[in-house]
Formats: sequence, C-alpha cells, structure tokens
Amino acid sequence: MAILTISRQYGSGGRQVGLLVAERLGCELVDKSTLHRDLLARGEVWARLDMEVDEVKPDLWERHDWRYHAWLANLESAIWDHAEGARTVIVGRGSNYILAEAPICLRARVEAPLAMRVERIMAREGIVERARAEELVIEEDRQRAGYVRSNYGRGWDEAVAYDVSLDTAAQTIAEVAARLAGLLEEKDRLATPADRLRLAGLALAARLKARIASERDLLLPTLKVRHAPSGIEVEAVIHNPGERDRIERLAKEICGEHPVRLLLHRRI
Repeated sequence: MAILTISRQYGSGGRQVGLLVAERLGCELVDKSTLHRDLLARGEVWARLDMEVDEVKPDLWERHDWRYHAWLANLESAIWDHAEGARTVIVGRGSNYILAEAPICLRARVEAPLAMRVERIMAREGIVERARAEELVIEEDRQRAGYVRSNYGRGWDEAVAYDVSLDTAAQTIAEVAARLAGLLEEKDRLATPADRLRLAGLALAARLKARIASERDLLLPTLKVRHAPSGIEVEAVIHNPGERDRIERLAKEICGEHPVRLLLHRRI
C-alpha cells in the first residue's frame, strides 16, 4: 500500500523514472492521462477544464472561479482514491502536498542540470534551436512552480517537502528508479492496519469535499473538509439553513454511516 509521489523538473526524466518503478514493482502508475480519465468519469466539465489548467499557474480569474476550485477538489480526490488502493506511483500534480498527511508515503524529487534537460527536450520534441528549447524548459518549470504555489502556498522545489531528491545526471534513470523501488518496498513493509484505516478516512474526506465543491450554487470559498479521530469534519461559512441541509444530505450520500461533524457558521 506504499505510495510514491514524484515531482520532476521538465526534462529530468521523472515520468520515465515513475514508469520504471511501477513496472519493477508491478504497481499502478498514475499520471496525467490516468487522472484525466478519472475526471472524465466524474463529469465532462472537469475533463474539459483539466485540458486547460492542469499543472499551469492559474490566472486571477481562475483563482476566483468556482469551477477551478471544484476541478481541483475532484483532482485531489482522484489522487486520494489511487493512494487508498494498492501500491501506487503518482507523477506530478502537487501530489506530494496533496498527500502530505498520507501514511507510508515516499515523496521524491527528480532533477537534472538545465543543460542536460534542454538536450533531452531537443531530442524528444525534435527542436533544432537550443535557445527555443531552453525557453520551453524554463517556462514549463515556471508554470509547474506557479501551479504549486497558487494551489498549496508552498515552493515547488522546497527541499523539506521531499524525502529524497535524485539527480538523473549523477545516476541513470534506471538507477534512480531502482533506488526508489527499493525505498518504496521498505516503506511497504512498515504498513499497518491502522495506516490503511487512516488512508481510507483521508480519501473519504477528499471525496466529500469534491462532492460539495461540485455543487454549482453551493458557493463555499472557505470550505475545509478534514479527517479527524472522531470522523470527518466539514467547516465552512454558509448563507442560510438550506445550505446546511444540503451539506448534511451530501455527507450522508458520500459517507453513509461514517461520523461527520458539521462546523458551519452563518455569514453575518
């Protein structure tokens, strides 16, 4: 049940590392295409939006658009659903921050010098002009950093956000993958039944948040849904008693008999 998240600089080979780890351990690789299919299953609106905003720094309009926040809540919920299942490798999407509370999670950063990344992108994308390739690499890194900063208030490259950082210039991509596979297997051996219960609770909280956030006319910009020892807690500022009733119904729909505590405050 161990989880590996991979944050990667553009052209560092991070996705290839993730693919090799998944193949080596026979586990699931969760990447952009996987999550896009998940979002499509939740609704075409989220899949369409995903094509526009995934791993791109949101503009001012998007940061205040309910659809963006609902898309993000659904994306996070999909990532938690994968984490709750079998051993999995998740590439990008700020997954190291999304799964910050997840037990038995290995958070890895894959990097490489700019010159090497530019060469790889030139070869991969068929770009002839080095300057153009360098601009592409720098811009892609800037967008990924902006996406993480805007959505999670943290630096994309913060060393403390990762358990291990690996350089694919110092080691081959295969060697990096082998090391991460070994570390993930060590994590897996430490998993306990309590860890599985906690993962299930965290995934359930994310599922409920996504369901509430997806209600177009239930605008709750302060919405927080978290897993606590006593159950799921929903905190928000509401406008009227009717909104409380709707949240209660949604909580029942998603959580069933699982305890849910509503910490709802009326707007004055």
